[in-house]
Amino acid sequence: MQPLLERGKSINHSEMKTKQIFLSIVGIVTVFLTAMFVNDMFTGLGVGVAFAAFITNGSEYNGKENMEINLRPRFFGTKPSQMGIRVIDARGTGSVKLTFFGKIQKILMPYVTGFQGGSLAPKYQKKLELEEFKAETAYSKQDYKDIILEQITNRGGVYQNDIEGTNVIDAEREVFFQAVESDVFAQFWLGDKTKTHIRDGEYPSGTAYSAGDADKYYNTINGLLKAIMTDVYQVYVSHQVRISGWDTSTYPILYIAGGGAGTAYAYASAADRTAGVAGTRLFSIPETAVSYPSQVAVTELNDSGFGGYVVLEAAATSVSFELNYNEEDYIKKLTLPTLTTDTAETYMNRLLRLATPELIALKKSGDLRFYVTDTILQNYEDTLKSGTTESARTANIDGVSRYTCDGVPLIPMNVDALIERDFAADFPRNWIILSTPQNFCLVINGSSDFSETRFWFNPDENENRQRTQFEFGANYILPELVATAYA
Repeated sequence: MQPLLERGKSINHSEMKTKQIFLSIVGIVTVFLTAMFVNDMFTGLGVGVAFAAFITNGSEYNGKENMEINLRPRFFGTKPSQMGIRVIDARGTGSVKLTFFGKIQKILMPYVTGFQGGSLAPKYQKKLELEEFKAETAYSKQDYKDIILEQITNRGGVYQNDIEGTNVIDAEREVFFQAVESDVFAQFWLGDKTKTHIRDGEYPSGTAYSAGDADKYYNTINGLLKAIMTDVYQVYVSHQVRISGWDTSTYPILYIAGGGAGTAYAYASAADRTAGVAGTRLFSIPETAVSYPSQVAVTELNDSGFGGYVVLEAAATSVSFELNYNEEDYIKKLTLPTLTTDTAETYMNRLLRLATPELIALKKSGDLRFYVTDTILQNYEDTLKSGTTESARTANIDGVSRYTCDGVPLIPMNVDALIERDFAADFPRNWIILSTPQNFCLVINGSSDFSETRFWFNPDENENRQRTQFEFGANYILPELVATAYA
């Protein structure tokens, strides 16, 4: 048969494209059938042939695909729910801004004719910043094969190295993302942009670091514990609304200084506190109490008009701190002593009494949680074993049996080993945080142009390589929904 052009016929662009597509399909089918024939031939001889097997095939996930396949199942699923963490999808943006309405108080008035007016609910915004992260690993063929055997195939005998027919893609993700997931939650709790190494060492890349150098394992974002420590309010007194005669327009903040002689004094300014002149003192309170918490009287000085009382939460000997009238706008803190008998139970109950009305209101709906270190959990276990049966202090939360204190579940943070291994001796080891699951946020951005996950084989180095890169950040939302105790 003569070619079409030799027979004097012209071919337009559409016909040529159709022919090219047809030939391409024929070629693909031919290659596929050839591969199947060769595979069947070798199989008949008892030899397994894997064309373009997992060692040479790559898999790549970008943008939304990366988010849906790799990140969402791990960070929007069961584990964050069990930890009592709210997870937000940043949907391709580098930050998330959350808006909240504040409460309106004292709006109900006696009826009078006409419109009495009033103010709208205050609006608050919290901006959560995200940072870029990247994780990379490399395995030799033999090392990688062993991991696949352990995680997926688990075969024995002469066919133990045959991975054909196994779900290798899932194995790739499982091995790699177990480590990524662990590091994300470590950063969530312990990230600190100022953290430095406590000993010499070496990064996986081979780069050496010394004690005192910036710690790249933790210093990309500030995690929950860093944010809380930064934003805690004074830890010495509570119920400052019980101070009578306090004109907040004249004294928006009271400046307290412990004199070291059994009495602490209040001043109108930081400068007056520094000077410490007796004639500028507004009132006095005791520095210490026999036990805590302890209600102590406010003693008026210099005809200031102050009276009433505060609750002393800890010794205020020779310390300086401030009092704000609207204490509910701050994170309240108690100082944990050395753990002894019943310390955990005592301080969890104290936090429930110290917490803001907004936080305590969530107790009836079952939305409160104690987030604790293992040291606190173990101390509480000892209390339960010595008295009330453990079954009376447990509840099933998100499918997991948890200890409870006054009906509030205890959620372990699982950071004790990391703190012991990677943090200086002055970093708090014992933590209790009272909050609600919707108040702690992990924000993930796995669908931006930057985000990518790849698994591929590098023939030059004869090794499998894995990489994922995405953005995330962590923070609490509202300070009035947090109360904490740490040493």
